Amino acid sequence: MPLRCGARGSFGVGGTGAGIGIGEGGGIYTPGGTVTVNNSTVVENQSRDAGGGMRVQGSLNLVSTIVGLNNTRVNFNDTSAAPDVSATGTVINTSNLLNRAVNSNTLVTPFLAGGENVVYQPLATAENGTAAHVLVTGSPALNVGANPNGLATDQVGNPRTQNGTTDVGAIEGTSPIPVPPPGSPG
Repeated sequence: MPLRCGARGSFGVGGTGAGIGIGEGGGIYTPGGTVTVNNSTVVENQSRDAGGGMRVQGSLNLVSTIVGLNNTRVNFNDTSAAPDVSATGTVINTSNLLNRAVNSNTLVTPFLAGGENVVYQPLATAENGTAAHVLVTGSPALNVGANPNGLATDQVGNPRTQNGTTDVGAIEGTSPIPVPPPGSPG
């Protein structure tokens, strides 16, 4: 099935408000079927129509994924419903951290406290060239995730499961991302 993703990395989809989808699904869009998103971070995306973070015209299975602080703006003017996720079919949630309800049946966790993000750090580019959001110290995403596919590493190459636990999202742990040396590509 075709899947359109914001080009921000292989597991993380998001940015700092720079990317704006021209239609549905600012971060991820699929026109039908069943979509499974595991160990991912979908944050700070925007679209003109439904699903600022994700728009799935079918069923959605979210596992160990962070979704939040996305925005949907009708005609890029007024805030509308389903700013993070819009799905027309069944939504299955397992070990996720969501800022807003998905289809009105989801436990949510506020991402901001006093204007400060309590889940993840600002976007940074890792040595492997991907852009990612590292978790902040004390993040509610720490040690409460799952690793359904038995991934060996996270988006930037850290071990996916550490000390017997897995974090929610694309990045494991709160350590700063190793960045490329100045002047190198990436």
